[in-house]
Amino acid sequence: MQSPKGIRSLTPSSLLTFGQINSRTSAGTKTRTVAVLLANADQDMREQISKLRKLAKITDSAAPSVASAVQVEVRTQGKQGIGPDGQPFQLTRDGRRALKNVAQSLKATADGSTIFIEVIGRHARHHRGWVKGKVKREVIPTGKLTPQLIKTISGALTDEFQEIMD
Repeated sequence: MQSPKGIRSLTPSSLLTFGQINSRTSAGTKTRTVAVLLANADQDMREQISKLRKLAKITDSAAPSVASAVQVEVRTQGKQGIGPDGQPFQLTRDGRRALKNVAQSLKATADGSTIFIEVIGRHARHHRGWVKGKVKREVIPTGKLTPQLIKTISGALTDEFQEIMD
């Protein structure tokens, strides 16, 4: 006979029990316990599948919060007099800071999973260089995104991911 530790016992002994053994009750309890565990596992699996399905559409669900974060970032840059490339706007002919109120003219919106940044009003002419003196002062990114803007977008997406997974 083997002992519980796997070492062969010198004197064989029968299993010691105290009280009556009722196999029907213990088997039923075990079956119920397993059924509850499986039901919990099934519910957990369904929740995980639901979360994964939401992740497939994260670009659409996160777009409004990303647009809001991008708008804050672009307006902050505009208030500081900095273009999308990180360089200050070219000064006016008088030597003053140009586009002081450009932040009010910037707007970011989401359409589906696409983020649009708009320059509204007279500042749009400055962005294109369609002003007297032909000085072009870019206000919004037209080429590659800046590292700061990428960081802002990444932060908003990370927040949305955490919200879905929690």
